[in-house]
Amino acid sequence: MENCPQCGNPIKTVPAGISKKTNRPYQAFQVCSNPDCNYKPPRTTAYTIPPRQETPPAANPFSAAMDTKDQMIRHAQERKDESIAKSRSISGAYTIVAALITSGLIQEADIKAKLREYTAYLFSIEIDIGTGVVTDKEIF
Repeated sequence: MENCPQCGNPIKTVPAGISKKTNRPYQAFQVCSNPDCNYKPPRTTAYTIPPRQETPPAANPFSAAMDTKDQMIRHAQERKDESIAKSRSISGAYTIVAALITSGLIQEADIKAKLREYTAYLFSIEIDIGTGVVTDKEIF
């Protein structure tokens, strides 16, 4: 076994592996076993850089988690947009009814009797934001 010419401690061989710091592969090398000594003997063989193996995007757990998060945000935003559109539609319907009552074209008593039914109907419809198509769930 060879000893360090600087401090006299034995020279140890560090086996090839993958760096914890850079996550890149490295070849085996020799170094002084004393942690305070920085001596490294010269290489006896030429150093070759092994080809780097890229992790496919699908196998990367961080990338997969970010994709899932993006899908969840997109879905939540779509639901929010639909809810806002529905609220605006209902608000518009109430504004129209209020205007009709104010102008005298319909009587408040005519509306009051069926107000709950009309409200339930307005909350039962679904509006496709992209096409503007209204779907009635037919709750009555």
